[in-house]
Amino acid sequence: MLRLAVFAIAAVALVLFIAPFFLKTWPRRLASIAGGVVVAIGAVLFSYHAYHVVADRQRVDDLHRIAGVIEAFHDRTGRYPLATLAIPVTVGVNLTDADLPARYRRPPPGAPGQVVPYSVFLNELRSVLGEDLVLPQDPQTVEVYAPNFYQYQYYEGGHYYLSGNLYFERPGTERLGPHYFKYELSSRSRPRE
Repeated sequence: MLRLAVFAIAAVALVLFIAPFFLKTWPRRLASIAGGVVVAIGAVLFSYHAYHVVADRQRVDDLHRIAGVIEAFHDRTGRYPLATLAIPVTVGVNLTDADLPARYRRPPPGAPGQVVPYSVFLNELRSVLGEDLVLPQDPQTVEVYAPNFYQYQYYEGGHYYLSGNLYFERPGTERLGPHYFKYELSSRSRPRE
């Protein structure tokens, strides 16, 4: 589908750029302007789509990398990050350095638990894995359809969920809105040895 759209844009642009050479003066200028507008719109649409494809790949890779860090912490300590804070409630953290609106600094309405600052989570990981540890963050800097940060949730009972929001649907995602698909990893899906 994407290839067909790119081909159609290129064909229309080519026709519009060639047409002025067969026309008189003012129609040439008008056709050139129209051709430029069509090419510009096509380029913007194509690059916008391509950006989100690349950003979604980056998000999935980032979440798997963060899960690897969390598992390395577990391997060294026998527990997951924030486990000592979770009794008896769920503990969550939004994995971003950005100053988030108040609605993201507390659990959703009706949900039990607490949301701790990112620095608490990062400091706990660094205390075991080294001070130079840097976690990846969502590549998008402005929230559009979905929150643009990753989330870590630790649940009483010794398991966690790590999630991020994708722009496009992929197997295993949950649709939460237009261009808002939740991608989630869990310690429950990881075999323990």
